[in-house]
Amino acid sequence: MLKTPDLKSLFATLIVPQAAPAWPQRFDPAIRENPARDFYIRSSDKGMYARGVLGLFESFQEAAYVFEHGFWRRTIESLSSPVASEHTRNKVRHDLEKIGVDALKASSGIDLVVDEVLDAAGRIQRPIHCANFNWLFARYWTYVKTLSNEAQICEVTETDPSRSKLSNEQDIRDSACANLRDMMSELTTRKVFLHGAEIQCDHCLASLWYHVDDLRSIVTCRGCRKELNLPAEIPWSYALNELVVCAVRDHGVTPVIRITFRVFEGSRECFCFLPGIEIRDYNTESQICELDLVWIRDGEFGIAEIKRAPKKFSVGEKLAAILDGALPNRFLLVSSSGTDSQMQVIRSEVQAQVSPNVTVEAWSPDIFASSSHPGWNTLRYSLFG
Repeated sequence: MLKTPDLKSLFATLIVPQAAPAWPQRFDPAIRENPARDFYIRSSDKGMYARGVLGLFESFQEAAYVFEHGFWRRTIESLSSPVASEHTRNKVRHDLEKIGVDALKASSGIDLVVDEVLDAAGRIQRPIHCANFNWLFARYWTYVKTLSNEAQICEVTETDPSRSKLSNEQDIRDSACANLRDMMSELTTRKVFLHGAEIQCDHCLASLWYHVDDLRSIVTCRGCRKELNLPAEIPWSYALNELVVCAVRDHGVTPVIRITFRVFEGSRECFCFLPGIEIRDYNTESQICELDLVWIRDGEFGIAEIKRAPKKFSVGEKLAAILDGALPNRFLLVSSSGTDSQMQVIRSEVQAQVSPNVTVEAWSPDIFASSSHPGWNTLRYSLFG
């Protein structure tokens, strides 16, 4: 019987391979005992959230389209992550200047900075996870107008190529509105966005969002618990799925999906991957390290590490031992900030810390400057197929 292993078993064998039996070591002293023999892998929080988001789509290609698309990615991020206003930034800068450089250099300077950062974080407004169609279309039309004439036509006819007869700006605007409506229908079908309505309570004045399944002729305010009559002609509002919100805001799933797509682009015969792998020790039940992405592409085994800044990359003794045992064909370092020259310096430093049999590659934010995604209506690939 030939048993096809599942992805977890396959990558577990590659990342923490079992030690060779004693008898081969007698014939070949070069065979060493595997230092990772007591290690096992499991999905990290990032991995579970990433797989949850990808599971909302019928194919990986569709998920990649949404997170590669300039408008949809920025809209999801704006509805998920708080953004500090310029006023908040100026206040933090002013407060730190008031404290003075000398005080910050003192032994208690770090505590002062921590207090200031926490105070500023408390003033950053939590984003509202819902938006109406008019708000979405205003942003979408602004995005469409930044595109070239040819790109505009491709964009507004994405869901329906029959709209290609566009003679003036009003035709493009009407097609953009229709395309956005079609895409919202697709995304609400997949539960990326949820149908609902925002209702303001007459008693406590709280504006709260209710899912369409919770709307009745009389609804209960979740603030003061008073009963409210459902207003007439209430407009639809679309809330971002809380799974997507947490995945983007707390676990940085967006770059994981975008990097996976770029690795996937070059595949010809086979591609499978797992996001967010945690390596743990059986004996102590402690975490050894976490890998942001592992993949197999046309026989190539790769591991990727993703950081917000180049200076955060480091290869400790435990990670070096894992890489030495797994020997991936490629160890990919990706940063969401910094320059290409900075990443090349980091690449050289990391290459010196790992086995020469492992090729270290570094990607700067320039890799995300453009996307070659073929579009929403493309040949669909299954997530793990």
